[in-house]
Amino acid sequence: MFLVIYKQVKNICGIYLLWIFLHFIGSQLYVKFCTHYSISGFLLSPFLANSIHCNGLRWIINQGALSINSMWVVLGTYISSKLIQN
Repeated sequence: MFLVIYKQVKNICGIYLLWIFLHFIGSQLYVKFCTHYSISGFLLSPFLANSIHCNGLRWIINQGALSINSMWVVLGTYISSKLIQN
C-alpha cells in the first residue's frame, strides 16, 4: 500500500518539477528570441510577438504558471486538511 502511494506521489512531483523546468526555460527562451533588449528588438517586437515560436513559448509560460499555482493550492489544501484533522 505504501509503495503504491509513494509511486503516485513521485509521479505527481515529477509532473510539477517538469512544469517548473518548462516555465523557467520558456521564460528564458522568450526573452532571448522574442523580446530582444535593443532598439531593433523594440522595432521587431510587433512582428515577433505573433510568430509561431513566440506563441508556443507564451503558451508554455502561461501553462507553467497555472500549474505552479495549482501546485501551491494543492499543497496548501493538503497541509490545511492535516492540521484540521489533528
